[in-house]
Amino acid sequence: FDLLESQILSGDWDDCIDTLNKIKDVKDDTRSSVLFLVFKQCFLEYLNRGDDSLALSVLQKRVPTLHMSNETVHKLAYNILALKEMELGKLDEDVISELRKRLVMELGKQLLPPIVLPERRLEHLVETSVTAQIDSCIYHNSQDAVLLYEDHCCGRDQIPTEIVKKKKNGVWQERK
Repeated sequence: FDLLESQILSGDWDDCIDTLNKIKDVKDDTRSSVLFLVFKQCFLEYLNRGDDSLALSVLQKRVPTLHMSNETVHKLAYNILALKEMELGKLDEDVISELRKRLVMELGKQLLPPIVLPERRLEHLVETSVTAQIDSCIYHNSQDAVLLYEDHCCGRDQIPTEIVKKKKNGVWQERK
C-alpha cells in the first residue's frame, strides 16, 4: 500500500492505475470502485491544469472500462464542469494535496485485507490465553500476575504443606 500511497500523493496516475490493476484478491466491483475514485481525481487535476484533452480522454476511454452506469459518468463530468464554469475549478497545490490525501484514506478503507481483526481483538486473545493458563494449572493458588513470556505452571512446592487447626479455646495451632 506504501507504493500506491506514494504514487497517489505524487500524482503518478498511470503507475497508480497499473498498481491497482495488479493487486490480487480484490473483487471486481471493489477494483472498479477504487479505480473510479482515482479516475475522478485524475480528471479533476487535468481540468485544473487546463489539460482538457487528457481529462476528456480519461472520461471517454478509462472510465467506461469500469462498467459504471452512464448516469454516474455523466454526473461526474457535470459536477466537475459545473465547478469549472463557476470559476471554482482552479485549485491551488494545497487543495490538490489534501484531495490526494483523502483519496489515499478512501482507498485504504476500500482495500482492507480480506480478514480484518475487530477492535480490541488482540487484547481479548491475550486475556483468554492468560485465563486458560491459570485454569490449566492444577497447583495454582497465587495472586501474582501471570506473564506471557513463558507458559505458566505452578510447582507442587507452592501447595501449602502446613495444617492449621482451631482448638476449643479459639486459638489456632499450626501442625506440621
